[in-house]
Amino acid sequence: MGAAFHIYNLAATLAVRRFVATYRKHVLMLVIFIIMVVFSLAFLIRVAMMATTEEGAADLQQTLTAGALATVAFVLLFVRGLVDVQRAVLKDRALWSTLTAPIGEGRVRAGLLLRTIVFQMGLLAVVMGTFALVLMAAPDKPNLPQQAGPLIVLAGLAASALPLPLLLSGMGVKEGRHKVILGMLIALEVVFTSALMFDAPMEWMLALGVVLLVACVVVTYLGPPVLAPAWSSAEGQRYRPSGTHRGLPPAFSVLLPRNDPISRALFRREMGLSFPLRQRASMAGLNVAVVIGMVVVNIQIGQIMLESGLEDYYRTLVTPLMVGLGIYAICYFQATMPLVDGVTREGPAFWVMRTVPVTSKRYIGTKVRPLLAFMPLSAVAAGFALPFVVGMGWEAMAVGVLSAAAVYMAFLGVGAWAGATYPNLDHHSNAPPDIVLAFYLMFACLFLEGFLLIPVVVIAFIEPLIGVLAALVVVLIGWGIMRMGIIAGGRSLRRLEIG
Repeated sequence: MGAAFHIYNLAATLAVRRFVATYRKHVLMLVIFIIMVVFSLAFLIRVAMMATTEEGAADLQQTLTAGALATVAFVLLFVRGLVDVQRAVLKDRALWSTLTAPIGEGRVRAGLLLRTIVFQMGLLAVVMGTFALVLMAAPDKPNLPQQAGPLIVLAGLAASALPLPLLLSGMGVKEGRHKVILGMLIALEVVFTSALMFDAPMEWMLALGVVLLVACVVVTYLGPPVLAPAWSSAEGQRYRPSGTHRGLPPAFSVLLPRNDPISRALFRREMGLSFPLRQRASMAGLNVAVVIGMVVVNIQIGQIMLESGLEDYYRTLVTPLMVGLGIYAICYFQATMPLVDGVTREGPAFWVMRTVPVTSKRYIGTKVRPLLAFMPLSAVAAGFALPFVVGMGWEAMAVGVLSAAAVYMAFLGVGAWAGATYPNLDHHSNAPPDIVLAFYLMFACLFLEGFLLIPVVVIAFIEPLIGVLAALVVVLIGWGIMRMGIIAGGRSLRRLEIG
């Protein structure tokens, strides 16, 4: 265990140093973040204090079950753990040296697992402390069983321990041993989350959580080696595009430039570098996950408001707001963020690309073009699904689809400009340009969406048919913002080349 602790110390130290180096330069960012946390806490306390009637107390009692709280903790920490392990472990070149140490890979993975668990459980402690403050302010406390606390902690431990062996097994899935391990981990995860969601007996939930946690630890320590292939795969994906000579999927073949051989070559290169099959599947899955979440939440809110006689507010306020949130989530994570990392992903190969006879504008345009293939799916998922489910008219569905397309193109322009203006070409860093930049872009894109869609929603509410025409105008505005972003990004790259 001594070697595993040293690996944990190394990985944790690197993570803390990167965090401090990032936020030390952005004091304003920390102030804004603290203000957001304070206002969010105040909002939660206010909602809890509204449960003063017997009916509200009953609703609170029925909602805050041990299984429901553990499910929320498991899902949020599991998703956050996947992102953390993918970016801070599987792409960390500073950890390569650990494989040269005279210790088994199992102990290296155990140290990395300990690092993830410590960070995740620290986050869980903050969240549980905030939740405890909210419940203290509520006049009617839910009568949770004594095992609720241990169950939430156990769910957090399982969610923290699962991402590393799951991702490593997925990266080595071509081998038979990893296929068995991956299938076992997925099956245990499904069984455990199902037990939490359906509020199974407490003993069953605790037992399944222990089984999942033990399985993760055993696989991490005794599983077949895979770290070296995983790290080399991350390196290869960043510097060496693969699959550039394969046939393009139909949705991308339509976007292939016809009369420009240089642009065709760049397009195929970008497809191999940034959009392998796994990446395309994950982006399609993002659309499905967001639309399912929005539909479920909207239906639950609708049931509560219909029972309270607030049906008009539900259709005119809540549903459009949910559609807007869905459009924002899909377009930001699918259009803006891939482009923010677009130039950074090139690494040192970027300077090689600067020597070829390609204008910066064409280079940035090639980064944007493949993402347009996902726009029809995103427009249908974000703008059509929810109005269709709640039974709105064709005008509302048309406005939703056109608005989603407009926001998608506008967000592409923001990502194209930001990725070219603030690239991170430092080979010592494995992160996208700047997490603070991503935080600022979240607010910028939110205001941009409001600027584009609020007038359309107001017009559509007054006169639906004219609202459809207004949405068509906004599509043209979104296209114009995309073109301006590509042009501005090209100018930034030219200045970077000269500098």
